[in-house]
Amino acid sequence: MARSPHISLKRAAFGALSLTMVAGALAFTSSIAGSQNGGCPGSPVAQFGGTKLGSFAGGSSFATSESYAASIPAGTYDLRGASHDAYEGRDTAPAQLNEKWFAQMLDANGNVLATSGTSADLPDGIASASWAGGMGLVTLSAPATQIRVVHAHQTTDQSEPNSVFPTCLGFSLIAPTTTSTTPPPVVTTAPPVVAGVIDTTTPTSAPTPTPSLAPAPAPSPAKPSFTG
Repeated sequence: MARSPHISLKRAAFGALSLTMVAGALAFTSSIAGSQNGGCPGSPVAQFGGTKLGSFAGGSSFATSESYAASIPAGTYDLRGASHDAYEGRDTAPAQLNEKWFAQMLDANGNVLATSGTSADLPDGIASASWAGGMGLVTLSAPATQIRVVHAHQTTDQSEPNSVFPTCLGFSLIAPTTTSTTPPPVVTTAPPVVAGVIDTTTPTSAPTPTPSLAPAPAPSPAKPSFTG
């Protein structure tokens, strides 16, 4: 029994529609993945999840700083950061000029190895605002095991929270920190050289003097003796 050409056309159209829907879903997924990265190129890239920072500690709503575990080798890095903020009514809310943050890199003992530059303020008058850009160069003299994100404008004035979500921070290695493995040169002290004149003549023995015999003195003539 021959198939109806109308059925074949419907199946072909459905197949094309399915492919279009799959392609659209893949494109949407790719867009979401790209937005989650937040425009932070580099390796490694620290992702800060949903941490919301404010100018003052707002209980469970937001904090002035937050720390994250990290593993960043020593070296000099170019930093790229991103941040965002969105809530209902943001487009009509009063302008907040300090929705900014910076990052500190800490070693295993909690010492601050380096501090990034400060992010730019988020644009006002829109429901969802975002920013991505450079955050300076840092040099880590030792591996960083923590990254602390800090609100850049902390105040006791609770009228303007200046809320901001740090999204990510990318590290692009410029130069690794190297340590020399060449041993120091061994310094040896040579004994001093004393300059002098070397006598190259062959020594000769002095002649043995020949003894000379002095002549014996002649005997004196005997004097005559007289008796009488």
